[in-house]
Amino acid sequence: MNKAETLPMTPTLPPMAYTQFELAAKPTRSEMIAIVNRLVNNGIDPRHGVPQIDDPWHIAPKVGWCHDYAVTKQWLLSALGIASQLCECIAPDGEHHVVVLVDGVALDNLTDAIRPMAYRVVRTQTPGNPDLWERGDAIA
Repeated sequence: MNKAETLPMTPTLPPMAYTQFELAAKPTRSEMIAIVNRLVNNGIDPRHGVPQIDDPWHIAPKVGWCHDYAVTKQWLLSALGIASQLCECIAPDGEHHVVVLVDGVALDNLTDAIRPMAYRVVRTQTPGNPDLWERGDAIA
C-alpha cells in the first residue's frame, strides 16, 4: 500500500464526552460576547508607546494597539452574526482609545469586564454603514 492509499473507515460512535458536549446547552448571546472579549484580550499582547495616526489596523496581530483588539473583536462577532460598532473614545488616561459597542455594552481591551460605555465618546460607527461615523460628546 502506498502513502496515497487510505484504509477504509469504519463508522463508530464518538467519545462519550463529545456526545455530552453536543447535548449540553450552547452559550447564550451574552456568553458569546464575553467569550470573544476574553479570547481577544488574552490573545493579543499590548503594544506600548503611542500609536501614530497612520498605523494600520490589523485583525489578530501578535502584538497590537487598542484598535487592533477592537477590529479583531468586531470581526469575530460578525462571524457569529452579532452586530457591533467601533467607538473612538477618551480612556481614563486621557488618550484616544477604541472599543467595540454591542447590545449597549463596551468590549474594551483594558478590562475583561463587560459594562455600559463609561468613557467620553469621540465618534462611533453608524449601525447601517461602517464607513459613516457620528460625532460623540467628547467633541465640542
